[in-house]
Amino acid sequence: MATDSVVKSIQDIMRQDVGVDGDAQRISQMGWMIFLKLFDASDRELELIRDNYESPIPEDLRWRNWAADEEGVTGDDLLKFIDETLFPALSDLEVDEDNRRGLILRSVFEDSYNYMKSGTLLRKVINKLEEIDFTSQEERHVFNDVYEKILRDLQSAGNAAEYYTPRPVTRFMAEQVDPERLLDVGLEYMGINRHEQAADTFERVAHFAEDEGVEQEAWVNKGAAHAELEEYDAAIGAYEEALDIDDESEHAAAAETNLAFALWEFGRAEQALEHAERAVELDPRFGQAWYNRGFFLNERGLHEDAVNAFDNAQRLGFRSADLLEEKAVALEALGEDERAEEVAEQAEELRQEQEQQLVDGDDERLLE
Repeated sequence: MATDSVVKSIQDIMRQDVGVDGDAQRISQMGWMIFLKLFDASDRELELIRDNYESPIPEDLRWRNWAADEEGVTGDDLLKFIDETLFPALSDLEVDEDNRRGLILRSVFEDSYNYMKSGTLLRKVINKLEEIDFTSQEERHVFNDVYEKILRDLQSAGNAAEYYTPRPVTRFMAEQVDPERLLDVGLEYMGINRHEQAADTFERVAHFAEDEGVEQEAWVNKGAAHAELEEYDAAIGAYEEALDIDDESEHAAAAETNLAFALWEFGRAEQALEHAERAVELDPRFGQAWYNRGFFLNERGLHEDAVNAFDNAQRLGFRSADLLEEKAVALEALGEDERAEEVAEQAEELRQEQEQQLVDGDDERLLE
């Protein structure tokens, strides 16, 4: 369901509750629930990137442990938990003065109130909120717009309104995140082939990063993650975002050559060669870019130019069985059969060597 539809559904559910009277109380009720869900999403990110991170929220009061299960506590038991356990604990939370997250958490619940009187309807609201993934940048962006429109229409949301709106909370989350460390987490995901998680992590880096170089690197890596998932349209979009930041930076050549590959996979071969050419212009010492250029030239039947590109890649230290196989194809097309056979044999030897390295690496990990 679209995010704006989820918000409207939540408002409709709240209108059935006798304890919620008018828009002001609805927005206040929605506010503390959204804040707690966002806070939990932020905790999850910090658990990834900070060693020994501990949330200021006690374990049993974290959103994931009482709200996230749609078949979880409901009815009178849920209402009793909210009114007699959750609110008293968080509004009177004992935190050090230097624990900014804890202080904000306490201040929000000091100024909030659970207006809903039906635990069953409250569970329905919670389950609707669970349809919004606050770790997804796209969904968070759409939700920001919808929710802030409600606030503008309302014009007033009480003393804690600053923290009821998702944008200030998102900014607060950004202050807690080290984009460069989060970038490393994304690369670790790539290393273990968790490409969906990697793509989402890189998107969050791009959102949080103040440094344009880090933001651009995040977009390039996001494109690579989508390419591994064969989501070439999304990959193209990510590479274009990177190039929009700076099309002549240290990351621009990687963006151009990766964009070329994604365009080719997406059936836009002519544009692919243009971007491959641009990549080697930006960085003539980028071996991967020369290989990609050679590949696209081979596809266009320009075999002599392709061989020259492959030779450049090899001179720059780019070592790949795929390169050697493509070079053998180009040489054969040029009538250099003997040389083509020799290069094809080198490709097979290199591929076997690389496969053996993978096997040896797996054996070493099993022994650790």
